[in-house]
Amino acid sequence: MNRITRLLVLITALTVLASACGGADDEAAEAPSTTEAPAGSNAGDDGESTETGDAPTTSAAPTTTEAPATTTTEPPPPANGVLVASEGVLGWVVDGVLFANDNGVAPAAAGDEYRLLRPEGVTGTTIGPAPELGCLGTTPFIDLGVTADSWPYDFPIGVSGTWDLFPQAVEVLATENQTYKDITRELIAEFGIDDPDPQLLQVLRVDLEGDGVDEVLVVAERLQAGGLAGAQAGDYSIVYLRKVIGNEVQQLVLHHSTLQNLAPDEFGYLEAFRVPTVADLDGDGQMEIVTQGFYYEGSWTEMWEYVENGQGEAVVALSVGCGV
Repeated sequence: MNRITRLLVLITALTVLASACGGADDEAAEAPSTTEAPAGSNAGDDGESTETGDAPTTSAAPTTTEAPATTTTEPPPPANGVLVASEGVLGWVVDGVLFANDNGVAPAAAGDEYRLLRPEGVTGTTIGPAPELGCLGTTPFIDLGVTADSWPYDFPIGVSGTWDLFPQAVEVLATENQTYKDITRELIAEFGIDDPDPQLLQVLRVDLEGDGVDEVLVVAERLQAGGLAGAQAGDYSIVYLRKVIGNEVQQLVLHHSTLQNLAPDEFGYLEAFRVPTVADLDGDGQMEIVTQGFYYEGSWTEMWEYVENGQGEAVVALSVGCGV
């Protein structure tokens, strides 16, 4: 083989070798890169890759709220105190038991504090002296320093002790109430008095027994000459309780005084009535009614309790008076 031939063979071999190396590089570049399986995929999965990422945070079990501690409400201590009217000691309460003013010595001492009760509630306090014998020397008397110099007299009731006197609120209503005027007109007609436009002095609404049913107390009066002495025919004073008894609203007359007729030479006298307060005066949770009656030369105070006997009856539990 001559020199030229050998040169051509060498060139041809180098060309073939370069071509083979270049083809291998091109094929490797075009092959798709292998995608790694998602982290955490398993060979046994059903074909859906399961992304694990961070494991979901496990919510803590809800905090168990402890049941509130059972609180036992202690019943209030029994009532202890003295009830004082303008005429003297009305009575007293010892450990929730009511005593009339003729049952020994009133459990009171100088320096005792008394709450002063009126229809609208507690209106003040005062310090009382030691009890002494009062009117006619028969009943204990505690001077609370409350005076009333002119008619109509307005005396509060004094109560020592600390129990809740108003478990039910007393509402003082307007006296220009046509509904109660009409009821009063019909009621006094039963006592022979004709008054087309009764004058209402007090209208009080209160749930006496705490049973959710309100009662109403009404005081009405006519004094044509302006006083108890020298009363004229047709004058009257009345206090009554309007209450649901059974399924019927009834009027329970606590007191009334009427003067239907007068002889030409007759001097007229009349009694008049007020409601100083309505309050729980013995600590039993029910409200008692206090009435005060006046006549020409004296007065008296009574505490009434409603008796649930099916007939509708209010009874006097305590009383005190002074006069001739």
